[in-house]
Amino acid sequence: MGMRTPIAAICFLMMSGFQSLAEDFISTPMRAAPPVIGSDALRGAGYASVWSFDLELPGHETMTGYYLLDENLYAVTSSDLVYAIEARTGLIRWINNLGERSFRERPPTHVKNNSGGGPVVFVTPSFVQVFHRYSGDLIRRFEVPFAPGGAAVADSLFLYMGTAGGKLVSLRWEESLADFPLVRWRATLDGRLLTTPVQATPVQGDDDRFYFVTDTGIVYCVEGRSQRRIWSFDAGGPVGGGVAVGSVALFVASPDRHLYALNTLDGSVVNRHRFPNPLHDRPTVSQDTVYQYCEEYGLYAFDVDTGEFLWRQPAARRFVSGKGDRVVLGGPEGTLLIVDRKTGGVTGAIYPPRDLMTVQNTGSDLIFFATPAGRLGCLGPHGYPPLTNKDILHARSELHVSRRTSLSGVLDLPDQDLKSRNEVDPLRSDRR
Repeated sequence: MGMRTPIAAICFLMMSGFQSLAEDFISTPMRAAPPVIGSDALRGAGYASVWSFDLELPGHETMTGYYLLDENLYAVTSSDLVYAIEARTGLIRWINNLGERSFRERPPTHVKNNSGGGPVVFVTPSFVQVFHRYSGDLIRRFEVPFAPGGAAVADSLFLYMGTAGGKLVSLRWEESLADFPLVRWRATLDGRLLTTPVQATPVQGDDDRFYFVTDTGIVYCVEGRSQRRIWSFDAGGPVGGGVAVGSVALFVASPDRHLYALNTLDGSVVNRHRFPNPLHDRPTVSQDTVYQYCEEYGLYAFDVDTGEFLWRQPAARRFVSGKGDRVVLGGPEGTLLIVDRKTGGVTGAIYPPRDLMTVQNTGSDLIFFATPAGRLGCLGPHGYPPLTNKDILHARSELHVSRRTSLSGVLDLPDQDLKSRNEVDPLRSDRR
């Protein structure tokens, strides 16, 4: 069960600029933590601190992973603690112990369900663990009869993940309360089992299609319910970090020096861009732009729909956040570059400590950061609405309940799936 800690009630008191608010809740004033980045430096780049606080990690514990999923931030520590944090306010929702090492290559994922507030899934070397997104209650913990290759994606009925043995596996988990959920199928493609690991997280489409890539660079599109292979594409070598889905295409960065845009329906090449060096980083899609890093040449931007080349920013390596007319890009030695989204021109810069971690945020212009020592924070552009007492109090009252719907702690099922639960499943676990 999730640990609801007093920190959840007072973590915002450590935010820069909330000293007076602290006195409303505790008898002795609490000194705000010193800022990671000075307010003058932020102001010069057009940004300001929204919130920041210290996790106060025990002993020599450090942060090893930091992820943004929908409205939650997840901070994972070296002792396998996971903190779920509301991204808007920085309030801690819950704390849990994963019980064993969870590698950064296996990020958490949210279950895709009708309510929009599905639980969070963590994959460790031996177990899959499912927690209520808002309360931290443990919904399910089960062993899997294979070595996980990467993270999992799931809907209300089925969970999909790659294995270290080179397979894509579908588990029927909603009707199994035992330690071992039903194995629906293991992917057999071109008449044979895959022979190379599937470490990248599968990408779940809106039409029961799943896109995944093996470590040798074969991209597959598979229909989730039937296991039918719809198409495959040879990217010409190992694909770093997986693929990205845009509005009309699937983007694949290849070591053959091409960024491919594939038609999601049949896998045909819609367009391709040739780069001066092999590509090893995953592309990023945000708004109507796809970003791709090429070593020694910087970050390139292309129009998602037309494939038109927009600009190249030689000082940038990765997309950090952005919405509207400007984006934030990661530069050398941790520098954050404020860039015009249409031209790629630098309009400002933030110079944080070198060990600062930032999460990728494709949905807004907020910058979420963390340090290995456990300092977490959020930066917003000039004019971003500041947090008020009312905001904090309202957020505190809803920390453990979904703002979309109140979940019962059981994976909810779509109506059409409820009707078919008793039908004969042609892909029972004996089909392997």
